Amino acid sequence: MVAKNALLFAALLASSMLFAGMGDWDGQVFINGELAADGTAVCAHVNGDSAENSRTTVGAYASGYYLMTVIGDTGDNVTFNVYCDSNYSANEGQQAWSASPPRHHLNLSINHSSVVGNASNITWNGTGNLSVTINGTAPGDFYSGVQTVNVSSPSGVILSFNYNFSGSYLNFSNINISTGTSGGASYISVSGVNATGGQSGSKTVKLYGVSSSYNGICVEDAENTSYISISSTCDGSGEVQVKCDGVAVSGITCSQSGTNLTISGLAHTALIQFSVPTSGTTGTTGGGSNSGGGSAGGGGGASSMQKLDSYLVDIGNGDYCNVTIKRQISSSSSLSTVTNTLENTGGAGCDMTDFAFRDTIPSSFPAIAEITFNPEITSRSGWTVTFDFPVFPAGESKTIAYSVSTWIPPSWLQNFTAYSMSAKKQVAAPAPKPNVTPEAPEVEPPAQVVPPYKPIESTQPAPPPAPAPGPEEGPLSGALVIAGLVILAAVGILAYLLSRKKNEY
Repeated sequence: MVAKNALLFAALLASSMLFAGMGDWDGQVFINGELAADGTAVCAHVNGDSAENSRTTVGAYASGYYLMTVIGDTGDNVTFNVYCDSNYSANEGQQAWSASPPRHHLNLSINHSSVVGNASNITWNGTGNLSVTINGTAPGDFYSGVQTVNVSSPSGVILSFNYNFSGSYLNFSNINISTGTSGGASYISVSGVNATGGQSGSKTVKLYGVSSSYNGICVEDAENTSYISISSTCDGSGEVQVKCDGVAVSGITCSQSGTNLTISGLAHTALIQFSVPTSGTTGTTGGGSNSGGGSAGGGGGASSMQKLDSYLVDIGNGDYCNVTIKRQISSSSSLSTVTNTLENTGGAGCDMTDFAFRDTIPSSFPAIAEITFNPEITSRSGWTVTFDFPVFPAGESKTIAYSVSTWIPPSWLQNFTAYSMSAKKQVAAPAPKPNVTPEAPEVEPPAQVVPPYKPIESTQPAPPPAPAPGPEEGPLSGALVIAGLVILAAVGILAYLLSRKKNEY
């Protein structure tokens, strides 16, 4: 039976190695003949499937290199897309699948313009035509590094942002701009600037000919949102009230010049004019188990913001432990740091082992390669990073920091929404055994040693010698005694008869 099971296992293993497996691919990525910047996305597709089989970024494995594991079947073809965009398919190769991943070395190379489309490809609802400049001139074909992009309407510049062309390309057809008025309040919504991941820093927008009935704006700095979703009281989730007095709130500044507004520090953009209470500016995050607030200083000083959340960690056997996560961001012109404090508030029975915290870095942030993690990440998959801790006792906390050498709008803290935690319940140590002193082993008395000299004779008389043992009694010895008595009796009788006969003569 054992031999039969062993043969079955070997057959299953052989079939799995023959028909399914995985392989590692690595190499450099070249764009227009130049080495791609760290953070450039690379995706693998198998047999033309539109679904991603694997995703990575240049620099995640080593600066200037990509590394990914692709899973498939024997005979599959693997296609690699730079920027994870099918328009930029780099190479195709046939993988030698196996259960133990072999290493394939393949450099990827594409040639393309740094800019796709032009101002006419931008979707917008305003009057007149838009125009675009990159570093003050009309767009060219090739760019590298961070460049300033301005989008203008007939009234003037309405959108300005920095873009990193070394790690991405700018597709104007992804950009949507909506401007107008609603109930007398001017609004603007912008989306799609960071569709290919190249936006560097925040955006600035301008509104022209605004109403003087409002002293500020309400901003919902969220991805793919619109002014329509902003609440009338500006107290919804992610909404921030900002006075147009040049003082930053949650990293967002609104300045007014006549009837024109300039709003800077935006990650994503949806805003509308709003009457901010004269008691001051406020920022809310609203709803659920989240709470937050912001504070900022003007005049180029540092600004900050924080948010609080909680998570129930499944530790097995139907048990859960609560962990709170407090995020704080501190931003300055040269350094921005997100500090995450995890606290095990589960109480008794919530001592955890093998604790893992997985956090997805928002795509609005700089590339992963530009972020310094403390402690270092244990593993990474795309924009998701994992931190492992062997133990996480109840009542203790863990601190994790992400730092970048640039200005990050504090409002971007609201973009941290995808994370998870896992752990196991710590098994109680066995009770110590009582400290019992072992009994001393019983020691036999030492054998008497016969001295090599003649002992002193005792004055007491020696006991009489014991009689020698007689023969063992039994049925045979009894018979011999009886026979002896019979013989003696017979001899006696014979002697008597002889003496009598003699007397007769």
